[in-house]
Amino acid sequence: MSYSHKKPPQENDAVQRYTRYLNGQGRVMLDNLEEGDSFVMETEQHRIKVTKELGKAVVKILPLDTD
Repeated sequence: MSYSHKKPPQENDAVQRYTRYLNGQGRVMLDNLEEGDSFVMETEQHRIKVTKELGKAVVKILPLDTD
């Protein structure tokens, strides 16, 4: 038996958008990170962790903190 965790489509879209931006026009943000460094940013809809791996942005969606 195998288990596959599928992300909601909006999370996949957000990951793709931020990855494309940070490895393209937004590269200046990535250039200021050392290899393996990361930062977290939060929007109204997402909490996103960006890590520099092999010179590229790797984007992950984190759970939003709900109070």
